[in-house]
Amino acid sequence: AVSRLPLLDAGRRQQLLADWNPPACAAAFLPVHEVVAANARRWPDAPAVAAGGAVLSYAQLETRANQLAHRLLAQGLPAGARIGICLPQQPSLLVAVLAVLKAGAAYVPLDPSYPTPRLAFMLEDAQAPVLLTQEPLLGHLPPHAGRTLCLDRDWPTVAAQPATCPPARARA
Repeated sequence: AVSRLPLLDAGRRQQLLADWNPPACAAAFLPVHEVVAANARRWPDAPAVAAGGAVLSYAQLETRANQLAHRLLAQGLPAGARIGICLPQQPSLLVAVLAVLKAGAAYVPLDPSYPTPRLAFMLEDAQAPVLLTQEPLLGHLPPHAGRTLCLDRDWPTVAAQPATCPPARARA
């Protein structure tokens, strides 16, 4: 039967199926905050994030995320805590996400454009012990049981934290 005839000779079949398409290898999974840390070591001065006219290099991004992670850890957060992040799309948003991951926590994205009742429900549902935001957004945010850390207003206390990576608490 024609269906049983080989379409390729043995050499071409080997090339297509094995040489050009090797079997999948077990790739090491690295959490995004570890990838950024590796990039900061490899290319410290390269731009990592740019938004709203602000640019942060990998070294700056890593340093700020480490400082904020240390500040979060100083508040005694348990591993796996949910941290609310209500920030506009600026470099500080990426700093906050990376810091939360470095602290071994999970982040709850809270879009500043959401209606206040929606934000209130999300904060209550997440039971977030900390909310990361900026001072201009405070009037739009509902009252909640957790602490609020304004990354613009409170940054001097964050910047006093160590720039080194905190002990690893997050796992793949």
